[in-house]
Amino acid sequence: MWRQIFSPFLLVIIVFSLSQCANSDSEKLEGEMNFDDYTIVNVSDDFSIALPTYFEVMNDIDARAVLQYGYIEDGRSDGQLEDEIYISIIEFEKTKNKELVEKGMAMDLSDMNRINTTNLEVILDSFKVNDKSPKTELVNGMSCIKNQFSGKMGIYPIHYQLAVFEVENRFYQILIWCFEIYKSKHVNEINQMIASFERT
Repeated sequence: MWRQIFSPFLLVIIVFSLSQCANSDSEKLEGEMNFDDYTIVNVSDDFSIALPTYFEVMNDIDARAVLQYGYIEDGRSDGQLEDEIYISIIEFEKTKNKELVEKGMAMDLSDMNRINTTNLEVILDSFKVNDKSPKTELVNGMSCIKNQFSGKMGIYPIHYQLAVFEVENRFYQILIWCFEIYKSKHVNEINQMIASFERT
């Protein structure tokens, strides 16, 4: 139900060209990953990510996504909001538009973060961004920017977590979201998923 509402967030980014963003910070997981609770899924034959075993394939989050998974709780008897969590990964080629690339209109990880922040600010009420100028980190040998956002969709507070990875010829945008009331339940899983993204 809610996965379709969030698709407008994944709109923009039309052109990418070469960019450089690097920082020597290294990513460290908080706690060990229990691989019995995760399934390794391949992304575009070049990368993999560990997803919770209870996640299922989704087909209607965003048509451009190279990976769409999620979980929808099957009814509650206590009248509380059902738990839902989703992840999508979109791949952006840097040299998609050769004309703009030749004009030197490069885009880097900071631009990616700014565009995503702007998109969310447009579609969410009570919008908040965790870090307006997040630093570039090195995660599994790749430059990465991570950020968190919150806001309301109608009456429902939503928590978003974004990670954008840069490799030689493309960006990978990982977006994960859930209802704010279930953030504490999923926060470790979200961090583990992002930290597990790597080249195969």
